[in-house]
Amino acid sequence: MSALATLPTPNCIYVGLPVVPLNAPADAPMAVVSWVSQVAALTEPDEIRWWLDDRPASLPIESLVEASAPLPLTCSIDPTAAGDQGSWRDPALMRRSIAEDFSGCMRGRTMWIVPLSLGPVGGWLSRLCVEVTDSIEVARRLSATTWAGARALRAIATTARWLPVVRSASPFAAGRHRTAPGYVAQFPDSGELWARGDGGLAVDLSPVLGGDEGWLDTSLTLLRLTSTDGRSRHVAAAIAPDGLLLPRSLGSWKVSAVGSGRTWLRAGADGRLRATEPLRGANTDWGRDGVAVDAILLDGGAGQQALAIEAFDWEHAVLLAVAGAASGGRAATRGSLADRWARWLRAGTSPGARAPRVFVVGGPARAAGALTWLLRRLAGEAGAVPAVGGLLPEDADLRGDLERWTAIADDIGDALGALGVCAPDVLEQQLWSLRERIVQARLRHRAGPPAAPRPSSDSQDRKDAS
Repeated sequence: MSALATLPTPNCIYVGLPVVPLNAPADAPMAVVSWVSQVAALTEPDEIRWWLDDRPASLPIESLVEASAPLPLTCSIDPTAAGDQGSWRDPALMRRSIAEDFSGCMRGRTMWIVPLSLGPVGGWLSRLCVEVTDSIEVARRLSATTWAGARALRAIATTARWLPVVRSASPFAAGRHRTAPGYVAQFPDSGELWARGDGGLAVDLSPVLGGDEGWLDTSLTLLRLTSTDGRSRHVAAAIAPDGLLLPRSLGSWKVSAVGSGRTWLRAGADGRLRATEPLRGANTDWGRDGVAVDAILLDGGAGQQALAIEAFDWEHAVLLAVAGAASGGRAATRGSLADRWARWLRAGTSPGARAPRVFVVGGPARAAGALTWLLRRLAGEAGAVPAVGGLLPEDADLRGDLERWTAIADDIGDALGALGVCAPDVLEQQLWSLRERIVQARLRHRAGPPAAPRPSSDSQDRKDAS
């Protein structure tokens, strides 16, 4: 039986004797050393080693790809907090089950302690972690894909905010029947993660890293657009970074993907939304504190008639994102969806926030045209036509627009209705405004041929249209 019968608790002092020498560096924080002692008492490794080399491990490209992670289990006192692809577990019962699974699981193995930073060490958007693993392959992969080593450990010593992660690749003990090869258990309330199998950092960490701090963990790719006269724009776009449909140039603008498709967003000290990539990749030119986002480009799908749509404001932009999710048919719990939309709303409407403008492209094949219009809009060089769904290019074909947005409004209504009382009031108000615009447009249509729409100059007409 292990020296520790319960699951270790971060930031608590453990007075038990370690089962093997901890070999902790002299400057290791007491909270980390105490937690490692608890994990060692539970898992009983033969040896403990610390990964302190700041140089990233050099590994073949194929070995940098995480194995498919098991579906995450969200262990929270709130049953509605389960992630989009996961399921809820009672945290007390799950801690007991994990303690049994991990009891003695590292016997005959070496425990590696890997202090690391997701994002450059010390960066405004970066988060600190300590991962315990019994797999040297996992430790090397962490070194190659994150900012791991002594610098990260020194940064951890200056803060009480770090994510403890325990990942074991050892097989389950006889009699511990599992229907899946492993699991990832996230504890958002206490901020920790336990995994058996190859899963771990390959899952959505926003439930444990986000909380109330305004973090957004997205699958957007950051695009850097640089003009021949030295100007630059950064656009977080729903475009695959290696996709064939990503344009390389737009007239005098060069287009490059800065990230690999995993982008963290958070408001900076100046209120602007800033972006960084939590993992090291081929493209690392973000700067320590990330880059300010000028615009966000979402994918409205091939069914969108207009080349692109610009949201009236940030709250309307979140409604457009709800429309995209509703049409995509993603399964999720009420609580997880409501929490996602509430976090997006807070990111752009909190006091002092300077939200980027949001555009929706009519399918990836039209990305070049949408980006060209986006750049001209940001520069104040292109007008827009206020329409039911948002601001459209001046030459937009509005035929069939009312029918499409009527159907979209119904989809949004169904999506928000499924959230019940969890649905953010702001989105209900935005849906009401959309339906009102549809009604007014139908009345104008019945009254006779409409007058030619007046192109909007920029911010004033964005305000008028909303």
